[in-house]
Order: sequence, then C-alpha cells, then structure tokens
Amino acid sequence: MIKKILIVKNRAMGDAVIGLGAVQFLKQQYPNAQIFYGVPKWVLPLFNETSTSADCIIPLSFRGLFDWWKMLLFMWREQFDLVYEMNQSGRSGKFFAAAKKVMGFRYFYHNHNYTDETIVFEQGVKKPNIQRDLDGLWSALCLLLPKRPARPNYLNYIPQMKWTGNSSNRVTLGVVATRETKMWPLENFVKLAHHLVADFSCEIIIPLSSSLKDQSIRKELEELGLPQGTHFVVAPLNELPAELGASRLYIGNDTGLKHISIALGVPSISFFGPEQPLEWHPYDQGKHPYFFIDGLDCRTKDAHFCGLETCNAKVCMEGISVDCVYEKSRELLG
Repeated sequence: MIKKILIVKNRAMGDAVIGLGAVQFLKQQYPNAQIFYGVPKWVLPLFNETSTSADCIIPLSFRGLFDWWKMLLFMWREQFDLVYEMNQSGRSGKFFAAAKKVMGFRYFYHNHNYTDETIVFEQGVKKPNIQRDLDGLWSALCLLLPKRPARPNYLNYIPQMKWTGNSSNRVTLGVVATRETKMWPLENFVKLAHHLVADFSCEIIIPLSSSLKDQSIRKELEELGLPQGTHFVVAPLNELPAELGASRLYIGNDTGLKHISIALGVPSISFFGPEQPLEWHPYDQGKHPYFFIDGLDCRTKDAHFCGLETCNAKVCMEGISVDCVYEKSRELLG
C-alpha cells in the first residue's frame, strides 16, 4: 500500500550525505515505491550532477509561514503514504505533525525522545551515525512491514553518490573544519603535499569556500610554500562532486568534504582530535583509515568529547605526525 515515501534529513551537508545510507536501505525494502529525499535547501545543488538511491531529492526550508505553506502544497500534491524524519528538529517536527493531521500519512522519526509510534532501537547509545539512522528507520519498518526485516549493518550501507567522470592523478587535501580544534596543522599539510608530489607526481587540490576565514587559510598555506601544481578549488556545490570524485585519495579533517569524497568512492585518510571517530567515521577502516590519539584526559574532562573552539595545547591534532600519514598515504596510493 505504500507507494510514495518522503525521507528527511534537515541538517548539515555531511549529515545529508550520511543519510543516503538509510535511503539505500529504504529502497531495498520498498523497491517499487517512489522515494523522495528531503535535504536543506542550500545543500540541494550538491546532488544536481549525481545520482543516488532516491528517485527525487527535494529542498527543505521551515523558516517561516511562507515556507510551511509551500511545503504543505507540495505534500498535498504528492500525497505521500509515509514520512520518515532522521534527527528530527523542532521546526520540521511541528510541521510534519501538523501536516499529518491534515493528510493522514504515517509519520515516524528519531531524535532523543520516544513517542507512541516511534520506538528507536538502543535509544541514546553512542554508535556510528549511519547505524543510528538505520536503527531508527528499521524500528519504524518493524511496525509497518508484515515481516520484520533483519537489522541492517552500517557497513553495508555506505552512502553512494554516482557521477559520470574520469579519475585523475590528484589528491584532495581537506584543510578546513568547522572549528580550529578539528584542524590538522597547516604546516603539516604543506609538508605532506611536498612528499606526495615528489613521489607520485600527483596534482594537489585544496577545496575552499569564498569566506574570509577560508581565504585567510589560503594565504597562510601559500606563505608556507606549497609545491608547484597545487590548485585551490573554489567551486559551487553542484561542481564539487566532479572535483572531489576525480581524486585518487582524500586526506584531511573530519568534515562534509570527507563524507562527499567517500560517497563518491574515493579512499580517504581522516584526522580526529577533539571528537572520537565512533560516531563520525562510520566507514570501513581498511579503505578509510583514520588517525586518532586515544586516552587524552582533556578530551573527556566535561563530556565524551572536547567542545573547545580553540586550544593552545592542540596535543590531539599536533601529535599526528606527517611521516605516519605519509606512510598510510603510500599504502592507499600503491
């Protein structure tokens, strides 16, 4: 009876990419249903030049009454049978709860609370984010499907974004991060770039935005002396998959760039400092190894992770040596 489904993840860019794993699982359970995937409006262009398991990817915005009205008209036109929301937020939750009363679709979600219809397996347990999405969806499907499906494993649902293009002899360096404490030192990136260019004759690309912060990072990298053949990529979101997908390897901080690269099939090496990799690196460590210094008391002083924006010590990131990263890079580059 379920012919049209809306699955939603109204969060950051990396979260939207991670959510593709749940979309893939949902498509397996309802292969004949039409599946719409809702992501933040500003993230939508990222998927313009790629294909995913979703039949259609739509923009989401719940900022005001006009946005609510547009979304309500869209849902009335499409007549969804099922809506599932990952990491439900306050605004979106209120909207879908109201729309449900008008249209009568089944609505499930997972967040940090229980509801009568939403029973999330292992609620509150720290786990890989793909697994959290899968477990929430699986809990809902156990109530919907006549036969209870097997609980999915996150390693079988690595997000996939398919693009049409050719790979090249390039390495992507992901030097930016959402906060300073998550950044591997820029001088280490420069040293590593010189090693890679000398031994593999590869092109180095460094994706940046046009923000003042990123342009300041660019200036500092140039002053540190990048090797010839290094290119800074300031591309709109719709062009970013082609830039990243052509790489042989992604090396960098834990950001949305990493998740996009992995979804495009690019091997990766990630750096973790203030946050443990359990939740934010739900990938096979053979193809996607990471560096993380365990056992630092400062990291768990106030919570299970360090939430500092800046830090004078930076032992968690500065302790990751260039030589160790280079050796791991050689393994992956062959």
